[in-house]
Amino acid sequence: LIRFAARYGCRLSELFFSLDDLDVADINNARVRLRDRKGGDDHVIPLLPEDAAMLSARLGRARASKLETVWYRERRLPGPAGKVILKALKPSGAAIAMRRAMKRSGLKDAKGLRGIHDLRHHSGMQILRETGNLRLAQRLLGHADIKSTMVYAHAI
Repeated sequence: LIRFAARYGCRLSELFFSLDDLDVADINNARVRLRDRKGGDDHVIPLLPEDAAMLSARLGRARASKLETVWYRERRLPGPAGKVILKALKPSGAAIAMRRAMKRSGLKDAKGLRGIHDLRHHSGMQILRETGNLRLAQRLLGHADIKSTMVYAHAI
């Protein structure tokens, strides 16, 4: 979840896309449709093949466990059989876990990071540093107005 958020610049609410919005049938042409976005519009982002493969595996397990998200934790039940069950993550739980991890790692104090939304800013800056292409960053982040993306321009 964290790596995906950092790589694609999704908002927390966008990370919890429905299983039907994930298209990983062709790993080399995979994509996800993000709904319930800030502006109310849908946004489709292409997925890198390694992320598509990971999400495809998670999608199969999520469907088999009748979960509504590909983001889950594995829990091993006590006993000799040690059956593994999947427990779906929720946005609120993911946000809390992220803040705790940042605090434990020292990032919160050292870098002033506040939570998972900071990964969106990190992703925007990484795209700009690597490509120098403001329009590409705008498209990935789904900004309607280039002025929103200009916040990241100091990175190049």
